[in-house]
Amino acid sequence: MRSLKFKIHSVAGRTKRIIQINNRVHLNKTIFYVVVYPHTIDGVEGTLAVCFNGQQRKDLRESRYEEIEYTQVLLEKGQRIKAGLVKFF
Repeated sequence: MRSLKFKIHSVAGRTKRIIQINNRVHLNKTIFYVVVYPHTIDGVEGTLAVCFNGQQRKDLRESRYEEIEYTQVLLEKGQRIKAGLVKFF
């Protein structure tokens, strides 16, 4: 029996397979892509729904880009940057 963590990671690595019109769910102002799998935990059968929010993914990526640009500006001004970003510059 595969673990729940293994299932989630194997599904999460296949976004092209998830992002399809038949997996699309509109909830309020958000679009999710949902894939449903049968799953059993300790003998209890149920359903595992893996949800992907494309807008959140885009926003997170853009936020990282903004942080990189801001860090570059700080470095050009000779100012300190976050300790966690030092290794990238």
